Amino acid sequence: MNVKRFAWVLALGFGVASHSLPAGTPRSAVPGWLNPVRAGVDQVAPGVLQFWMELAEPPITDPDAGHGTTYVWFVDSDCNPATGQAHGALGSEYNIRAVVQNHVWEGTGHVDGIDGRPSCEAPMLVDGTKVFVLVTLDKIGNPPRFTWNCGTSAWNGSQKYLTEVNTFIPSALTLSDGQPSRVIIEPILMLRQGVSSVAPRVRAFNMKGSPLSLKDRRVTLFASPYRLKVVGQRVEAEADWAGRAKVTAMVDGVLSSNIAHMYVGTIEVVPAIMHLELSTRPVAKVSLRAADANGKPIPLQGHDVQLTNDFNDVAVLSPDGTVRALTSGAGRQTHIRAMFDGSLASNYCAVRVLRYPVPLLPEKEARGGNVSFWYPPLAMAPPVGCRFEEMVQQYDLAGTLDRAYLLLWDLTGTLPHVGGRQHLAAVCNDDKYRLTGGSGNPAGVGFDPLQPSSAVAFPDGSPKLGLMLHEIGHEFLSGFLSMHRILFDGRVKSGPSYGEATATLFGMYACQAITTRPDHCGVAPAAVVAIADPNGPASLASTRRSYVEGGLNTYLRNGAHYPDKFTPDVLDGMLLVLGDRYGWDIYRRFFSVFYPPDERIDFSPRNETDRATFFIAAMSAAARTDLRRVFGEWGLPCDNTLFQRLLPELTWRAAQRD
Repeated sequence: MNVKRFAWVLALGFGVASHSLPAGTPRSAVPGWLNPVRAGVDQVAPGVLQFWMELAEPPITDPDAGHGTTYVWFVDSDCNPATGQAHGALGSEYNIRAVVQNHVWEGTGHVDGIDGRPSCEAPMLVDGTKVFVLVTLDKIGNPPRFTWNCGTSAWNGSQKYLTEVNTFIPSALTLSDGQPSRVIIEPILMLRQGVSSVAPRVRAFNMKGSPLSLKDRRVTLFASPYRLKVVGQRVEAEADWAGRAKVTAMVDGVLSSNIAHMYVGTIEVVPAIMHLELSTRPVAKVSLRAADANGKPIPLQGHDVQLTNDFNDVAVLSPDGTVRALTSGAGRQTHIRAMFDGSLASNYCAVRVLRYPVPLLPEKEARGGNVSFWYPPLAMAPPVGCRFEEMVQQYDLAGTLDRAYLLLWDLTGTLPHVGGRQHLAAVCNDDKYRLTGGSGNPAGVGFDPLQPSSAVAFPDGSPKLGLMLHEIGHEFLSGFLSMHRILFDGRVKSGPSYGEATATLFGMYACQAITTRPDHCGVAPAAVVAIADPNGPASLASTRRSYVEGGLNTYLRNGAHYPDKFTPDVLDGMLLVLGDRYGWDIYRRFFSVFYPPDERIDFSPRNETDRATFFIAAMSAAARTDLRRVFGEWGLPCDNTLFQRLLPELTWRAAQRD
């Protein structure tokens, strides 16, 4: 295995490398888990480095969550000791840190940029006496060479800094087809509703992007904080605990390029929506609801619970959760957020202060396995668009949304980045605050009790599943960092069209799957009928009429002017045509191009042609056929040289989850 490696060796007891300790601290005060034996940098793939440190004893943490140990590599990316932070004969522009700590947000790796350079999180793993952090070259400025040294420090003041300066020069690698150069771990993990342990799916690939069998390979998992326990290939959660955690994997010495975010139990703010009005309902109350992985409620007493309010001029929040509307908040909205023992609740409470009395009763929750729908019953005969109780029961709305949520999970391979339950709320409009749909947790769909129709339901009373799943779709998309940077960035004009159309794809994909699979995915019969009826407003046939016969065909008749006339409706028409022509599984492969969602793709569009070329190449990889002619007929420009350069990588990325 030709892995470029450099390491220094410290002979225990001989003090070959220099070190410094706090004044008056004897050498014997440095414990083995703080005492490095060796350290180094390995290049495990093109542009991918592993910083590692071997200690005399395995790292440990103090039971107090505020205590931790830091293992740090100082990187002088310009090889100039006079710049950056001074560390003996080295000036670091970046510090690579592995923090072994019980607190969930610190038990991970970090790249700290000095003097305004960007900082980021990085995968970290502890394996016996070794600590690893994986860093891509672009995170330390893509230097052709760099110098480095390292050290350790702990909560009790003990520290050991090794001042010998070492040099590393990145180079080309030659690995056999059977050796891993890239490892990924399932990006989102859930332990809740009676599931208290999980075996994360781990994949390994060679330099050509071909998958490797894990049989007879050494696979190691690392989980933080200490309330998680790794037993073989499973991660187990401690009882009576809820919170966020992080998991990484290593295969034959290669650390995963991504971090799995694990959500243990449930931490929720209830209700998820609250409507206040100064004369009829000026006061209401929010609370935090916590349960462990087995679904057992966790009493709040003895835990650190914090409630915060985004806008104090909309409503006043008391420590006991009482929310009081203010005159200055009429026609506006604020969000109440919560923390439980340092972990952020998966949702917030959207507090609406209405401008005039509305006959709304306190909010109710229709609760599914992964999705909850919140709505305020009306204290009057509701118009068709606001018959919430009837819609919830007839169409099993929570259950239908829950089944669609599982389809979107399979489509993308991930979950909304906030984890936990996804909430959807019916939000009352007034003459100042007008909402059709909004993303977030809760996502929102608007209604007006004085109007016959709403964003919640069609005139026939069937739910607007497409709009609901569009807003939930934005939450699924939120974690796809490279997709946002390459396709959705609004600094290039077409960005909003790609972003909104891709969110709409979620609803179209779910409706197509529900109507074509024999079991209808377990969706309520009334919902299946509404989606399948070609003349019904909720059907995919109606969507085709709107986006293909309407948006796309109108765009083509008017000359296919990209990007000036390129709208979300036009792109959704294209996506419908491609799904019907090449099969809807192409969209599972399309999302695989950007999988795992927090892994960076080394490409940035400079202009509209670059962006369109990337999209055409990604869709071609997903469809396993060259789509340049098809998109050319639709007016999208393509740089053929760039297309040929992008296609090989996007092809193996599209096949990752096959």
